[in-house]
Amino acid sequence: SIGNVIDAQQHATAKALSDHGVPVRWMEIQELNEKTLGALLQHFMLETMLMAGLMGVDAFNQPGVEASKSITRDNLNTLSKAA
Repeated sequence: SIGNVIDAQQHATAKALSDHGVPVRWMEIQELNEKTLGALLQHFMLETMLMAGLMGVDAFNQPGVEASKSITRDNLNTLSKAA
């Protein structure tokens, strides 16, 4: 099944990275629902803020995101004028 293929790819990717000395973190979720998914997302948000702070990086400054939003707005305006 496609699920088996994806599972095999995940394990292969983790092993290939690990075999080449790249740190890998493997997490398994017992039950996928809104509570566990929310907790996982919150974990990664907090982890990102903490690591950014330790590295002296502003985790809330996202010039690439703002540039993308601006370009998207311009593209949508161009499309709406053409319609």
